[in-house]
Amino acid sequence: DVGDPFCSNIRVCLCITDQCSLPPAEGSPICVCFNKKLAGGDGWSGQQLFDWSTSFGDTFWLYYIFCMGLGFSAPQANGRPLFAVQAKELCIKGGTKLTTPMEGGKLCSMVSTRLCFWEQCALPPAEGAPMFVCFNLLNKKGASAKPLAYGS
Repeated sequence: DVGDPFCSNIRVCLCITDQCSLPPAEGSPICVCFNKKLAGGDGWSGQQLFDWSTSFGDTFWLYYIFCMGLGFSAPQANGRPLFAVQAKELCIKGGTKLTTPMEGGKLCSMVSTRLCFWEQCALPPAEGAPMFVCFNLLNKKGASAKPLAYGS
């Protein structure tokens, strides 16, 4: 979805929340100063940040102008994470979330796709995972996969 919205960002860091969306999220106020709405809508609802859903009224907004703002809340108020961010620029999406150490038996893990390149990392390694694979060489389990055969 390149154009819905073109760019967006929602981030929580302890007690600070910021949000931006272009075009503005449906119902966004045009101007808010110290949580007082001066113009525009009553605010958006249903914005997702991983498994947390937020509404405009859940945050005390220091400012909100047209499509972006910065506000405050108690840490973890209404189920919000301690630190999480999700961003989208045209067709590129990304996200980061703080989790507890050793969640699911992993100290850290990541997975990403960039064009036709797939990357995965886990510490400790997943059971049965090869220690090194490049162009699918030395990969005994996935010998049928071919370079540049993305998704097949």
